[in-house]
Amino acid sequence: MRKVIRARYNGYCRICRGRIHKGETIVYYGSKHSNHLHCDEGGNAEDGGNGSSPVTGSGNAAPVSRSGKGEFRIEWPELRDFILEGMKGNYPKLNNASNKRTLQNVLGSENAGFRGYSLTQAKDWLESGYETDALREMADFAPPIRDKRRFVYADEGDEIDLSAAWSGEDNFMTQWTKREVIPGVAIEFYVNLYAGVNASVVNAFIHWIAQAVFAIEAAGIDPEIVFGVHSEWQWSSAHRHGGYTKVRVKKEMETVDSNYWSAMLSPAAFRTFGFTSIILAADSIGCYADGGIDRPNTTDVWDVVYDPEDGVIRVSSPWSASAFPEAEMTQKLRNAIEMLKGKNN
Repeated sequence: MRKVIRARYNGYCRICRGRIHKGETIVYYGSKHSNHLHCDEGGNAEDGGNGSSPVTGSGNAAPVSRSGKGEFRIEWPELRDFILEGMKGNYPKLNNASNKRTLQNVLGSENAGFRGYSLTQAKDWLESGYETDALREMADFAPPIRDKRRFVYADEGDEIDLSAAWSGEDNFMTQWTKREVIPGVAIEFYVNLYAGVNASVVNAFIHWIAQAVFAIEAAGIDPEIVFGVHSEWQWSSAHRHGGYTKVRVKKEMETVDSNYWSAMLSPAAFRTFGFTSIILAADSIGCYADGGIDRPNTTDVWDVVYDPEDGVIRVSSPWSASAFPEAEMTQKLRNAIEMLKGKNN
């Protein structure tokens, strides 16, 4: 029986294989058989119901949406489930057999020296969450996102300080300074480091990313978090092209236990989870990820910038580095946040 209802749970459309989100209007035919309303009523089956175009391969358990030329997007819940299955040896049928071999190497071959962590650790972080000492270090790290409220004297205010009035002070009324309000913000982290960069540098950057996220959340700002990686792929064994793959780790104002998404702030974020997202993006358009999986954009600076038009703080790395400039990046983050504060004052 065909019913048009609101989805009570997250799931997948049986027509386009795009993500169905809880609360979305769907067509329901029974257990495990639901479609996007748009797809079911004869709309473009390539449309996942949100304006993006799923370009998934057959059997691909983690839908990839192309959101622009050379740009692909994967939602963290789908990527997380995909990786966990792969770590169990349950690899899906991909469009290109070479991609399956590369995926098996990323998710099944131990190379702790290259990664700086073991695959067992990566699996534990996915299943149980990533507990980091970044929280304990935030007292020294956290940028001054919000100014503290202060108790001040003024000629007008909320209460009278009788002792000040009796002593002849001109300003004997007291009030609290206004609480600064900063709206949510999107934070996009782009890791462009190539394979020759030592794992200690990569992991120091990822650790700093975790600190930045926790510091901003601790200040009461609920950010959208996006983790981006760039790579080149081969097409028909001849032509190279590449693009950005963006993993949306968390949506703004989304209430989710941090244990569910904190693994994407772990050391495994780049050379296990990020590499997997690259393979899926390449496979979704018929390419295969060879040695180009770690061939990033050739940018040459560490940077943090605030884009006021998009309301996004973008963090990026160079393609090669021998050390992570933590103090410099923290100052750049503070500068970006000051711009954010200035825009909303």
